[in-house]
Amino acid sequence: MNRVLESTGTTPSVKIREGHIKILGRSIPTHNINFYHELLLILENYAVTAHNGTIVDIHFEYINCHSEKYMLKVFSIFEKMKQRGKKVVINWHYTTDDEPMFELGQIYHSLTEIPFNFIVNKTA
Repeated sequence: MNRVLESTGTTPSVKIREGHIKILGRSIPTHNINFYHELLLILENYAVTAHNGTIVDIHFEYINCHSEKYMLKVFSIFEKMKQRGKKVVINWHYTTDDEPMFELGQIYHSLTEIPFNFIVNKTA
């Protein structure tokens, strides 16, 4: 399965191919339900058809509190994959000067049984 959701400036780009999911950018959509509803449907389908392990790279420049709630639903899909015996690893990217983003990743990690790697990127 190959799928791309282009960034709109208020939504992140999402690139999905077998074994790899990448979420990158800002998540501040005014109509969260539209973007995240589509993303959740795509990920539910991916979860059923994924064969082996999946690496998920997540790098938000900014995420608002409404999007944070929807990301919990995204992580629940990854949890279900793991419970079905599929390997899932989250690479949580953040920049050296973005402590809140690092802390958000730690919160998500504490709420799941999914392995997280915290990857610090230098500030541009």
